[in-house]
Amino acid sequence: MPTSPTQLQYATATPRRRRWRRWLLFLLLLTTIAFSAKWGKPALSQAQYLYNQHRCMTDHLRPDQVVFDDDPAEAQKLIHANPEYKFAGADYQNRSATITSVAGRTSRALDELHIRVGSLSTTRGPAILFIHARRAPDHPERLVVLDCSEYVNYQRGITALSFRASVIALASVRLRSYAEAGFGGSGRALAHGHLQFFAGQPDPADPSHFTMRYEINSKPGLIDGWLTEKDDIRLTVRNGPLLNFNWDRASDP
Repeated sequence: MPTSPTQLQYATATPRRRRWRRWLLFLLLLTTIAFSAKWGKPALSQAQYLYNQHRCMTDHLRPDQVVFDDDPAEAQKLIHANPEYKFAGADYQNRSATITSVAGRTSRALDELHIRVGSLSTTRGPAILFIHARRAPDHPERLVVLDCSEYVNYQRGITALSFRASVIALASVRLRSYAEAGFGGSGRALAHGHLQFFAGQPDPADPSHFTMRYEINSKPGLIDGWLTEKDDIRLTVRNGPLLNFNWDRASDP
């Protein structure tokens, strides 16, 4: 006659073991609460900071996107047609500024990095011509920002331009690590007539190089820029009608 299998009898957990498990869970909960109180908010803040930094580093506008227009009528058209535009610069001689620049997400992300850019101390800020990550050979990646401010001589119809480059060392995942902006160079130029700049473009074949297209009275021109191993910017006018262009690198004596 077959016998039924023997069932093993396990000892029930002792009250002491149950109490030990409860204390372990309680300590784990206290540790989690303490960590969240001390590190949770800083960690979340650092994650948001790095996200804004990434948005600036990967910013990409179309090559035909106007980011600077010194004609008041055309500037008004851009602003009314697209809420991402705003007036930039300040008022001179009670006249409103005529530069427009793309505001929108990237500009707000740059503000969140607490990075101040600007050729002049203007209340509305400069026009950002180029913003993207670039890397010099055998050097760390940097965030490069090139901005432009203007002063218009209305009687002579000449626009005096002031350029400034910022080379920004990137923040890391370490808590309370922040991006640090360095001076990359500055320049000046003159434009006679209706001036437009289009969104600067990173060169996919050269991680240190970028270009900016412009037009004066519909005549095209091109500006080349490079991030150098000295963490400054070399800028040259390749062609076009921009006059008296002069650029001083930060490392120049």
